Amino acid sequence: MGKAVIKNKLNQIISKQVADNKKLQSICDLLRNEITHCDWVGFYFKNGDK
Repeated sequence: MGKAVIKNKLNQIISKQVADNKKLQSICDLLRNEITHCDWVGFYFKNGDK
């Protein structure tokens, strides 16, 4: 799958009216399945309180 197709699929995921955690999981699933040279996909979030 080409970069443009992946970008379009990411935009579709982002525009869905679902909870943010479901969007994040869908993004991880897409990238994990389509970019085979990656062995880890995820997000880091800064906790501003610590």
